Amino acid sequence: MADPLVLAYAPFDSASPLAPSELQALYLSACDPQLLETDQFTNPSFPYSTLYNYAPLDAPRASPSSSFISICQPEPSVLLNASSPHMSLGRTFFLSEPADTLQPLPIYAASKKKYKPVSRNVHPVRADLPDEFRIVRKIVGDPLADMPVLPTDPPPYTPTGHYTAECKTVIDRAHPDGCLWPREHDLLHHLMSMQNEAFTWDDTERGHFRKDFFPPVKIPMLPHTPWVERNIPIPPGIFSEVCEQIRIKQAAGVYELSNLSYRGRWFTVVKKDGKSLRIVHSLEPLNAVTITHSGVPPFTEQLADHFAGRACGAVMDLYTGYDKQRLHEAYRNLTTFQTPFGAMRLTTLPMGWTNSVPIFHDNVTYILQPEVPEFTQPYINDVPIRGPATRYELGDTYETIPENPSICHFVWKHLLVVNRNIQRMRYCGGTFSGFKAYICVPEFMIAGHQCTYAGRVPDPTIVNKVLNWGDCRDVLDVRAFLGTVGIGRMFIKDFAKRAYPLLSLVRKEAVFTGGPDQIASQGNLKTALINSPALR
Repeated sequence: MADPLVLAYAPFDSASPLAPSELQALYLSACDPQLLETDQFTNPSFPYSTLYNYAPLDAPRASPSSSFISICQPEPSVLLNASSPHMSLGRTFFLSEPADTLQPLPIYAASKKKYKPVSRNVHPVRADLPDEFRIVRKIVGDPLADMPVLPTDPPPYTPTGHYTAECKTVIDRAHPDGCLWPREHDLLHHLMSMQNEAFTWDDTERGHFRKDFFPPVKIPMLPHTPWVERNIPIPPGIFSEVCEQIRIKQAAGVYELSNLSYRGRWFTVVKKDGKSLRIVHSLEPLNAVTITHSGVPPFTEQLADHFAGRACGAVMDLYTGYDKQRLHEAYRNLTTFQTPFGAMRLTTLPMGWTNSVPIFHDNVTYILQPEVPEFTQPYINDVPIRGPATRYELGDTYETIPENPSICHFVWKHLLVVNRNIQRMRYCGGTFSGFKAYICVPEFMIAGHQCTYAGRVPDPTIVNKVLNWGDCRDVLDVRAFLGTVGIGRMFIKDFAKRAYPLLSLVRKEAVFTGGPDQIASQGNLKTALINSPALR
């Protein structure tokens, strides 16, 4: 099963007992009043999770595509001081009353229901693109002219600019013991110090692509009538956090005040860390009148193959990627939305606009095109960097550089390439997230695959999700399961044969039957994945 994903909490009066199904309805309606119909949350089930297992007894496994909220005893009527329960995310414990018998009360709240079914997707318009909307990119000058030079005898670490001692600790945690030799650690930290302006550790340090290289984007669209949509109410439990995020984005120049007749919807989702929120703008009306950009990112299978089997590698993530590309001022009003601070609009590429992904991916690829495909192949805001094909093994040790016997040859070559890619991005105004920078590591994740020196293997978290997946209860469950286990398809012999009983359920007008054949097929795929030679 997937890890718990808590979207919002709905506080309630502890003096008014609620049945589990009623509390579930309250929670889901706080997330989105249109998330589920009333008859869909009449049978809540206690979920099973390898990470948060609060079931006092053996509990049935729940499918990750379901939406549910489950509660252990005592009843929810005894919850105390639950006005801001999202603050305890990660602990997920509340206290029961009376005060002399305080006991931890485990709560598990999750919503893995899709935001909307595929049938409700809004598709952009296919039409000729007028010349005025053509995206022009032009990098002037030599990005490598002022590139700092890596020394063969690096000095000890000293805090420099953005790269403080706390930041150094983050980078050290990404490198387990024995991953790098001591002098190689010094070289890595010296690289981070020299290129400290290329890394962002908080919102005040974020960068933007240079306007003279990447002019503000115009939105190609058809004639239309301005739309006014009613927004989803902000759940009280996350109201303060959402307001703080809006303040931060306004201070960073991502949001600015607006007063036009447009008004769109927006909502929040939980990030991968399981606690912080991301604001997403629901731009279906804009997408419906936008002339589509047909570009797509690389195929994930080919991308993972490209970086597997290398001596080492790096993966860097552009900090709040879409915010790096400015939106033309004449088109910003199309993104107007209502906030507790008044009407605002975006100044950068909106997350939720149909053309944001291909435009931003092409920007990153354009910046790094001299390094593509030999050393890197960007995937939207992720920049993986290939290491050398060999570690230059010499018995039980490795070949070192002539100038310093304490630095391996393959590490030196890789850091030279990393330095070059960072310089190209910094020259254009882009910044990487320091917390998501994994540089010169023996194993790294790309598109759901773990790339190692021996090759690639499925992401262990994906494998755990598949193994903990319960029986599929509807077509949505089947699609979700096949999509998840399909990431490891290349590691499962006769995948199509094993999955056939499940694939037959997703055909048009097929009647769902979760019979013995389907259950056996699901178990067969799980067994084949865990017994794959790649995981032995």
